[in-house]
Amino acid sequence: MSQNPAKPKNEVSLRRWTKGPNFRWNLFLVALLAAECIVFGIANPKFLSLTRIFTSANSDLPIWYISIFVTFVMITGGIDIQSCAIVGLTSIIIGVAWQDFGLNIWIAALLAILVAAACGALSGFFVAYCGVQAMVVTLGGSFLYSGLGLLVSTLSSTEAYKGISGFPDSFKALTKIKLFGVVPLQILIFLVMLGIAYLLR
Repeated sequence: MSQNPAKPKNEVSLRRWTKGPNFRWNLFLVALLAAECIVFGIANPKFLSLTRIFTSANSDLPIWYISIFVTFVMITGGIDIQSCAIVGLTSIIIGVAWQDFGLNIWIAALLAILVAAACGALSGFFVAYCGVQAMVVTLGGSFLYSGLGLLVSTLSSTEAYKGISGFPDSFKALTKIKLFGVVPLQILIFLVMLGIAYLLR
């Protein structure tokens, strides 16, 4: 007696996802976004300019970066409200380490990445191994890392209201790299992060 071959796991999960209510809702949101672009494009043709679209997207990219992996936390039933505090802390670390401690700008950026990883690992430890609620941990983390950011800023010789500037041209050049002269490097980084998130799902 012949049996039906087992369907690949990816095929089953894909079919389940496309037939679920979430898919229909997401499809509606995509259609709504497309309709909005069409309406605004008809009202002003400049709205659909690729250069203008990418320029507008650049201002939202930090939120996109953060939201990708915060989404994983939310999917598991948790919440992460410390991510913005970590972003602020690492940004201050880069500026102070480069300007006031004389570190190479790339080493300063690497240091900031390591600090961000340590902050996330510390919070993850309390959630995963100590059983503390994610909201409690990340709420405390937001205050802790914001406070550390203020502490690090006091080590700078630059007044807080002025901000640290004058970064090396090689560092600022990252914002000017464009694929085919149109797609900014920041968009490509986001797509790579999106691909990594897809593989980790």
